[in-house]
Formats: sequence, structure tokens, C-alpha cells
Amino acid sequence: MTDTLENPGWRLTHRAVRLSLLVILAALFPTLATFPTTWLDSRSHGFVVAAYCLALIWMRRDAFRANAEKFAPAVAAAGIASLLWLIAFILGVRLFHQTAAVAICLAWAVAMFGQRGYEQLWPVASLFVLALPFWEVLLGPLQAMTVGVNHSLVRLTGIPAALSGTQIRFPFGTLEVAESCAGLSYFMSALTISTIYAYHFLRHNKVRVLAVLIAVVLAIVSNWIRVFGLVVIGYRTRMQSSLMAEHALYGWVIFAVVISLFFFLTSRFEAWERTTKAAELAHIISNDEVAKTAVSPLRSRHLAVATLVAVVGPIGYVALNARAFSATMPEPVPGVRGQSQWATQATDARNQQVQWWMPQMRGEHEQRRYAFALPGDSAMPSVQVVRFGYIGTAQGRELVGSGNVISAPGKLISERIVGPLDEQLRTVRQAVVRDRTEARLVWYWYRVADVETTSATRAKLLELVTFLKRSSPSELIAVSAPCGSTDCQSALKALH
Repeated sequence: MTDTLENPGWRLTHRAVRLSLLVILAALFPTLATFPTTWLDSRSHGFVVAAYCLALIWMRRDAFRANAEKFAPAVAAAGIASLLWLIAFILGVRLFHQTAAVAICLAWAVAMFGQRGYEQLWPVASLFVLALPFWEVLLGPLQAMTVGVNHSLVRLTGIPAALSGTQIRFPFGTLEVAESCAGLSYFMSALTISTIYAYHFLRHNKVRVLAVLIAVVLAIVSNWIRVFGLVVIGYRTRMQSSLMAEHALYGWVIFAVVISLFFFLTSRFEAWERTTKAAELAHIISNDEVAKTAVSPLRSRHLAVATLVAVVGPIGYVALNARAFSATMPEPVPGVRGQSQWATQATDARNQQVQWWMPQMRGEHEQRRYAFALPGDSAMPSVQVVRFGYIGTAQGRELVGSGNVISAPGKLISERIVGPLDEQLRTVRQAVVRDRTEARLVWYWYRVADVETTSATRAKLLELVTFLKRSSPSELIAVSAPCGSTDCQSALKALH
């Protein structure tokens, strides 16, 4: 007997599948809860994409019928994705555990609904990629293109301005093409609009790709027009126009005008497709077809195994996280690499009288500061030692994260790796930073799982060992001294 939608057995399985899905979503809640914060912090279009994907799944709900087709490969994929989620979540790499969560849901759904489920869900998963927070990698290239094009336009139009890096300098003011001028918001808006439009109204894959590329190019060009318009307005008004301070609406108006060309061009694509067989490539399964199609019924054992495998990562995290961390940073030990002489001499520090220079770190669980002058040499500058300790890798409270840097980009003068230095500390990262009215020489390194390293990537990977061993907090150790009026030789001598 065919297991159709009218079969009571099907309805029972359907309820069980729903319950299993709720279990998976609950297990992945720590990751799912990060999506709204991500979209609020970076790109609000994620809310639109997520709502659209949910609506698309709802509209196709009758095409999903639980069956055991291609069960094992999909379950294996769900298990691999779940283990990758575990590693990414422990390390606190939000992009990776968000991507893994989407992969878990997709693989589990394929295990439930077979090839038909895959055909219905892969477009949804592909669209959801637009909501993942990795598009910021395009900020640099988009900014570079905008700077290059506007420098060329300034030269071609003869506007009297000095061009230097990201700056366009007039005698009466300076206009900077900063990262916020890269046009990523317009890029993502065009990409989202064109992708949804192409999926619904175009049928040939090559035509869809062409339509998306046209929208992206138009978005980039609209940003070039926007920035050059500000250059002209700034020049004509001697930087006195109100648009110099607030130009958000101005930019979106230009974007709307330029992107209208997209709809004009794609209407021609639609007309072409109506005269070809391209429209036949898209086949939406109707409710009647679903009801008539027989499938291999899904057994409760299959459902239980697939669900358990999908949540093995979250279960593993709860189990591994049950033990407490060693929550105290170890005291400095003379002669041990990384626990250097500076901290051991800090017992005579004048902590209350010191004006501290601090790395751009946040979310630390423990912080210690030491300051001292070398004995018998009052001419030597004060040396400061700062230690930041992190317990675990909770989002926003991890040692290595996007918000944790040694200095703000505008205050970082130079940075390089130096060493070997001595028996206690062989290699460090050396940075020269601006500190109030002076420069400061900084040596810094990471201490994770009792290993010293100058590599942020290695420090991040070592946090997995720290999590498993529940060892003492991971640390950033920064040692600094003020530079002289002409160079940093006196600071370098102090740190040695």
C-alpha cells in the first residue's frame, strides 16, 4: 500500500519528523541565537534573506515526505558537519559554526526526505549563504576599486586635488574614501535582490547567473558614482555641504536609480525565455504529484539514528564542558620562556601612578598590570607589562577574535616579528603604536595551553587543547615602553 499523505502512518511519521527537527534546532540554539546579533552588527539584509528562505520552505512543504532514500550518505554528512560544528563552537569561530549548523540541517533533511528533499532544499541553502557573515572580506577589494576609479576621475576632470592613498585633499579640506565608502551595503542589496528575482522569474541557469552579475556590476558602479558625486560636491561647496557629514539617503537614491536598469534588462530576459524551452527547465512539484508518488517509508529507527548523529556535536560540547576550568592565571616563574623577568620584577610597581597604555582587547576574564623602571638607571623609561586572561572561548570573550587587536588600525605605525631575543623569550611580535602624544614600542605574544606563540592562528587552534584539558586561561602578554623623541632605541634597550 502506498504511504500517501492520507495514510495514518504517514501522519505519525510526519509528527515524529517535526519533533526531531525541534530537537536539532534546540541543540543548535547557541548558534542560531547568534544570527540576529550578526545581522544587527553587520548586514541587516540577513533578516530579509532568512524570512524569504522560511517562506520558501513553507510554500514547498507538501513536497517533503519522509523516506529512507539515500539514508546512509546523508546521515554521515550530518555527523561530519556536527563534529565540525563542535570544533568551530569550541574555538569560537562564529562564521564556521554558523555554516556548520546550516549544513547539519540540510544533511539531516536530505536523510529524511531523500533526493526530492535535496532538490527542494538546495536552492534555499544556497540563498541562505547570503546571510552568512563572511562577505566583509570584500571590503578591501571594493574599497581599493572605489579609490582607484575616483582617483582616475579626479585626474580626468581636472579637479585640483592631491591624491594620497585613500585621501583626496583639497586646499580647504580632505575627503577620505574609508571602508564605509566601499559600497558593501549596495553590493549585498543588489546581490540579494537579483538572486531572489532570478530564482523566481528566470528559468535558465545561465540567464540567472548573468542577471546576478549585471546587478552586482550596477551596484559597484552606483557606489563609484556616489563617491565621485561627493568629491564634486565637496569641491564646489568647499566642503561646506551638509552631504559631507550625512549622505546615507543620497547614496540609496543613486543606488535605486542605477539598479532600475537591472529590472529593465531582466524583463528582456524574461521575454526571451518565454519564446524558448528554457522555462521548461523549472519543474515545481504539485500537491497532486506528491500524493501520487510512492516512496520508501521511513522507519522510526532511521529517524532516531539520523537525529542522534545530527546532534552529536552539541551533546559532545555539553559533555566536554561539564568540567570546570582552572580559572587562575599562573604567576610568573623566572627562567621560563614567556614568564619573563619583567613580570617577576613587578612587585615594586607603582601601579596607581602609571598612565597605562592598553592593547585593544575586550571580554577578558582576568587582567593584570605591572610597571617598573630598571634598577639603578633612572634615565630608562618605565616598562609596562599587561596580561589578559581568557577562560574558554565564549562569543565576545575569546582571546583571538575580530575585535581583539594590539592597537586600533589608525594608531598602528608598524609591526613585525623579531627574535631570538634571549633565553627567556625567543620570539615576539614587535609593534610601534601611537599612545596619546608619543609613540610606544610593544612586544607581545600569546600563551595558550602552556605554549608560547606569536601566531594568532596557532593560538586559536591551541585553544582547542585548552578546552579539552580545562587548563589555565589563555593569555595575551604585552610588554611596552615609550619611545624617545626621535626613535625607539631607548625603548628597545629597556625591553632588552
